[in-house]
Amino acid sequence: MNAEDASILRGFVLLFIIIAVLALLARALFKSKRWKDFKDGKKKAPTIIEIPWVIFFLYTLYTFGSAGPVGLALAGFLALCLRIVLIIMYDKFNPDWETDGTEVGIPGLKEAVDVINRYDPQVILGRMWGDLNDQWEKMGRAVTIKPSDKGDLQAILEMYRHASALQQEKGMVVWPDISPSLIQQEIEEQRQWKMVIDGQIACVWVVAFDDPLIWGEKNKDPAIYLHRIATAPDFRGQGLVEYVVKAAVDIACNMRLDFIRLDTVGKNPGLIEHYTNHGFAYLGAFQLNSTDGLPGHYNDGPVLLFERKVNWRLLVTFSREELEEFTVKELKAMLKERGLKTSGSKTVLIDRLLENSERRYEH
Repeated sequence: MNAEDASILRGFVLLFIIIAVLALLARALFKSKRWKDFKDGKKKAPTIIEIPWVIFFLYTLYTFGSAGPVGLALAGFLALCLRIVLIIMYDKFNPDWETDGTEVGIPGLKEAVDVINRYDPQVILGRMWGDLNDQWEKMGRAVTIKPSDKGDLQAILEMYRHASALQQEKGMVVWPDISPSLIQQEIEEQRQWKMVIDGQIACVWVVAFDDPLIWGEKNKDPAIYLHRIATAPDFRGQGLVEYVVKAAVDIACNMRLDFIRLDTVGKNPGLIEHYTNHGFAYLGAFQLNSTDGLPGHYNDGPVLLFERKVNWRLLVTFSREELEEFTVKELKAMLKERGLKTSGSKTVLIDRLLENSERRYEH
């Protein structure tokens, strides 16, 4: 093979690699829910993502623009892929960015000039690195979840006030003032829960095991219902809902409940995506036949219902003798539910289940 033939061959191989990469990107793009967000023109990414994405788009436009329509299409496609990848990565570190007040969208010219005047690239990168460090530090913190006590009353009221202020600021349906006597009753019934991080109350919420006024006939199902999840301002954007859901799964497994349910009032695409990202199915928006006996804000819009199935039968702890009675397929389902490897013989699967069992949900 002479040099010219080798050059042609290398060119074909490079072209094949480029086409393969673009095909994989296209497949990921069109399967991603972010594609629908982009197509509908409704989704705004965090500003810290929008700015580098626009810069990258302008750069690729300059680089490939001379190739005509094909170059323009390629520039747009690569920039869009980068935007989606950045959003997905940001989701991992801050899954609450759509609801915690994070600045979103492409800033206007004045805002962009202000940013340039105030910060240099090192400061901006430093802030991004600081955000990641906050998340990693949070992962290493001792998170304590337990029922609230009477001494927490004022802290809970203050968190509700902050939550209502944030709702008003974001144009959401605002919670009414919560009566201290109601909170005291919830504390006495051990239905008011708290999350403590580094000695501070970071998040509070209410649990119930009966909610007929909202769920109607579905109330017959064995379920735990979550209400009034409120996060302290200093802990917003740290993905604490994940811990709330895990706590609810703990309770559901111990009580053999099949569902975790919650509701919110008023159409809010950000909240819908937020809860579906945490494993909830969005059941739709409903107008209640009657709001008698419910807080006043239930009159301010449709009720959005969310539900998460709890496979407690896959999470409870069994003895080795009991596990021997399961099929390999069933054992793999248990491991998958726990986020563990599913490869190996039946004996290996049983050993892995027993080694990683925290024995929280005794059968």
